[in-house]
Amino acid sequence: MHEGWQEDTVLVDFLFTKPFAATKQYNIALNTLIEFFKGDKKPGIANLEFDEKSTILKIATTAIDQELSAALTNSWYDKIQVYYVLKSTEGPKKTLQELTLKADSIYGLY
Repeated sequence: MHEGWQEDTVLVDFLFTKPFAATKQYNIALNTLIEFFKGDKKPGIANLEFDEKSTILKIATTAIDQELSAALTNSWYDKIQVYYVLKSTEGPKKTLQELTLKADSIYGLY
């Protein structure tokens, strides 16, 4: 990807060196990467599909490098897994907090 930027006059010699830099060059590079992954006019290298009936999530990555595909897929899986755990335990945590507060007020601990 970086080699392809050498032909672009705005992105020549650009590298992501900071997590966020509010520059035009940074924004152009980031948008280019998003289009590369998601796809815009042509399909991107990333494909996420969710079947609501079976609740199966399909994560597919198609890249030139097999290691990149595996790393991206595993990274997305890890992030989705953390999100799922947070969302599925959100309700019980809230209930526990409310019950703890009520119990503390009953016993005069609050």
